[in-house]
Amino acid sequence: MRTITRYFPAFVLGLFFLLGRQTSAASQVKGTVTDTSGQPVEGAEVQFHVAVEGYGSRELRLEAKATTDGKGGFELPASAPYGVIVVRKPGLAHGWIEVDQRPTEPIHITLTPPASVAGKVVDEAGKPVQGADVHVTAVYSSASATSGRRSFRYLAGSIARQLYKTRTGDDGRFRIDGFPTNASVNLAASAGGKATPHEESQMIGPGLTQCVAGSEDVELMLQATGSIEGKIVMPEPSQTVPTARIVLDSGLSAQGDIGLEVSSKADGSFLITNVPAGSYKLGAVFGTNTLPEWVAESVPVVIEPGRTTTDVQIKAARGGVLEVSVVSEKERKPEPEVRLLVQSPNFSVWSNAGDDGVGRLRLPGGIFYLLAYQYGTWAKNVEVQIEEGETNRVEVEMPAPVKIAGVVRRADGQPAANIEVRVISSYDLSADKSLTDAAGRFEIETRRAQREMNLNYCVLARDLQNNLVATVEFEDVTNTLQLTLGPALSYVGRVECQGKPVTNHVVALLFWIENNGLRIDGLATNTGVPGGFEIRALPAGRRYGLIVSAPGCGQHSNFELPSDEPQRVELDPIELKPANLKLAGVVLDAEDKPVAGAMVHLHGNPQPNASTRTDRKGRFTFNHVCEGQAMLTANLVDTYRTDYGNATAQGGDTNVVVRLGQNMSRAGGTQRKLTGIVTDPEDKPVADAEVKVYPSNDRGRAKTDTNGRYNLSYYLEQWVLDSGEPACLVVMHRARGLAVAEEIEEGITNLNVQLKPALKLAGRVVNTAEVAITNAQLDLWLIAGSTLSSVNEGRIQANADGAFEISGLPAGPRYMLRATAPGHGVDEQQADTGELQTNLVELPPFVLKVADKLIAGRAVDENDKPVRNAQVHVFGDGQPMAIVATDKDGRFQLKVCEGNVHIQVSSQRGYGQTVAEAGETNVVVQIMPYDRARPAPARAASMKGKPCPDLANVGIAAEDVPKGKPFVICLFDLEQRPSRRSVRLLDAQYESLKNKGVSVIAVQTALVSDEQFQEWKSSAPAHFPVGRVREKTSSASWATGVESLPWLILVDADGKVAAEGFAIDELETRVAELKK
Repeated sequence: MRTITRYFPAFVLGLFFLLGRQTSAASQVKGTVTDTSGQPVEGAEVQFHVAVEGYGSRELRLEAKATTDGKGGFELPASAPYGVIVVRKPGLAHGWIEVDQRPTEPIHITLTPPASVAGKVVDEAGKPVQGADVHVTAVYSSASATSGRRSFRYLAGSIARQLYKTRTGDDGRFRIDGFPTNASVNLAASAGGKATPHEESQMIGPGLTQCVAGSEDVELMLQATGSIEGKIVMPEPSQTVPTARIVLDSGLSAQGDIGLEVSSKADGSFLITNVPAGSYKLGAVFGTNTLPEWVAESVPVVIEPGRTTTDVQIKAARGGVLEVSVVSEKERKPEPEVRLLVQSPNFSVWSNAGDDGVGRLRLPGGIFYLLAYQYGTWAKNVEVQIEEGETNRVEVEMPAPVKIAGVVRRADGQPAANIEVRVISSYDLSADKSLTDAAGRFEIETRRAQREMNLNYCVLARDLQNNLVATVEFEDVTNTLQLTLGPALSYVGRVECQGKPVTNHVVALLFWIENNGLRIDGLATNTGVPGGFEIRALPAGRRYGLIVSAPGCGQHSNFELPSDEPQRVELDPIELKPANLKLAGVVLDAEDKPVAGAMVHLHGNPQPNASTRTDRKGRFTFNHVCEGQAMLTANLVDTYRTDYGNATAQGGDTNVVVRLGQNMSRAGGTQRKLTGIVTDPEDKPVADAEVKVYPSNDRGRAKTDTNGRYNLSYYLEQWVLDSGEPACLVVMHRARGLAVAEEIEEGITNLNVQLKPALKLAGRVVNTAEVAITNAQLDLWLIAGSTLSSVNEGRIQANADGAFEISGLPAGPRYMLRATAPGHGVDEQQADTGELQTNLVELPPFVLKVADKLIAGRAVDENDKPVRNAQVHVFGDGQPMAIVATDKDGRFQLKVCEGNVHIQVSSQRGYGQTVAEAGETNVVVQIMPYDRARPAPARAASMKGKPCPDLANVGIAAEDVPKGKPFVICLFDLEQRPSRRSVRLLDAQYESLKNKGVSVIAVQTALVSDEQFQEWKSSAPAHFPVGRVREKTSSASWATGVESLPWLILVDADGKVAAEGFAIDELETRVAELKK
């Protein structure tokens, strides 16, 4: 299964914000509209749009209108806390803002002077197209940075189409007015069965759109559209086919929602015409209820110009019901107005919790990921299993807001009134600010990004007038914060271009908290000196940086500003280069053909950061570039590959060539080309066959044309070349059940292949009692070039009997399969299909152990201090592969299977690893800086139940080993603080243990010099014998093979190991167990 995205682009969040819930509790949305000079705009029409709730709906419904009064004010009734406000006023640009909660303060919208986007629509021959419909599919505009954060407002779907649309004239030209001057725009056009192709899987954002406001030369090329014919298939042929809306989902595309849908006929058949070429997912929405009787997973479809995609089947299912109860984290009360997103690779639905905090959704059977969102906060991602005909009830806790309160005082202890207080976290800059009252008090409520994240917070109180500051950092908010203003740091500078002051500069401060540099806009003020700026009231002793830019100029970055003392720092004049040159070129693929729709990014000091897209001829242009070197990167993402390329150029160059697949920073590897013809068993050419080269790296993918021909480029990494194993060409036509795999011999550039009946792998997943696991899933990889490459788009779902079948595979390669299930470990098998007598391979059962053992511990740094937000990875033979984050105390815990578990911990500070046994609850993993971290040696076999090793090999005399009495051995490393601490604790417990008849022995396992060992013994004398490993031999491997130090071993009175690898605070319990 593909990883479900946990971080959504802004425009996807925007769609999530818009899914409003109609409730009975109405409220008012209030606000003001002004122009760029701050003057109120009277007589503007204000609209409030809320979403139409239901499966498959992303459209918005107009709920209320109002007209601004003489002060620019408006009030609108709102039945939902989420939606979009749109403002229109003749003579000004349209304005809009997303509303994702009932605002506690009035909303403010600024209307800019209007700007236009103009261009022409042409056909594939380059001739103008008269009467073409042109509309906007997505538009961004930047918002003010009054909170210190840069933000962008996004509009798409039907509202964007209605606001911005027109038709071309006789000359094929068009013009659309009413854009904000800072808008970034995507357009689409259609006419007479032709349309602009659908650009799928491209990231969009400001600067990454087709054009910007003010563009006059946009060119939209039309090509023939395609059609989709298909049918809804019921589980049983006798069942009546329900009517459904067949919705074409463009996914997270650069063009936004294309708005194509039809209704199915009584027999379940459907036809969608005039579909722009591209890749989509086709879904069915049954009925209008939020809990329909039927559901269906979406089906991927590829539309080619002028062709009809036929035999598309959408399989209806009763599915199961997911009932989600949303409660507050602390009070555990129902939380209303929460949006729910439930998704899998082939199904996604947006819904809402009701006033009782409960949301109900019907889903197909399978594994889904549930996300809940409320007022800027995401709850923890929850994995849920849906069974046919069953109801799965889950509870989600919404993270409680962080309420930060305190008092700001002056140096004399008097309260400081009207002081600006803001909150900065290691994750983000809070948009909420506060002013202290007459008693110096403030209170700010901010939200955590997600419940499992532990953040450092920094509260910053700034007296700008007197240049005073107070700051405090913390993790847990318990008491009222006390802040006292004191001397502050300030930066004063001047921005110039060619020796002349730049008055329209933009200065952003980089404020570091932990290892994150957060950009804060809006702190710089004018000094009265032309080009001058000042940033006042900053705490000294922190790390700061500056990013300075200006329209028509380049960019300057400084990531290390002096900040040791609270003083006024006068910076050297910041010289921006004029961006008065043009840079243009073309993006080509590996066959030197122009690439349309590729993203091209300009960057590198002292250049401005800018992005654009190539036109249909692969051309790109940057009109504002500085003299000197510029870095260019280009990428193109489509259904079959992801291609990258970069190049260097000089400002003023107009014939730059960027070749995809040619990356100047790539070491080794080679780009190759392959072409050929694919035929079926009757030697007839096969169209629409999937062609792919393995090992796969998102390149080397294609589809055969109507003549069965394919043409592709693929890249082999250097390590694949070094393996000496050939790459493998795999061709599959799943609909016809045909496939073939052929090795690509060195030097081959043309390879014709003939498809054969495809292979089927079948098997079953059971537990250790040989009982079927009903919710198991399998991953499938093909082994080529000494590596594993995924074959399927998602995981394979086993049925209720634990059985599975994987069809459509070519015979010949080796495959790797891995079975997993919630609450269980994993099992893997290889399937060698080289010499088969049949097309069916029945695999031995996959046996999964139950993951019912707890393993817990903490991560510490080299100074034995806890490391929070470290990533803890666990794996091992038969163990589940899981990732968790440490909490604020560096602790972690998860469920594993019986046996040894490998634990790897990484953070920004470094890396550490160890091996522990399931059931251990005090595992300590020390994270060392990356330049000092070493991979751990393989762990020795468990000694539990075996005779105690010969201690003479580690310098312990025979007379020091007690006979007929238990004793504890501490393996340690004197260079590690946790080890030294354990030896000290054992020495402190020596008399107590002696009275219980238990002796103590310690062994230094790491190799150290005689002087170092004796120096340590002299500085920390112990009451018990201490030995050491002088060389790493097989006889001492029992001591050197344990990587997690300190390591305790308890030997019973019979001389056998009773326990090992336990924490020192468990020693008393372990000793007591010996007497039972």
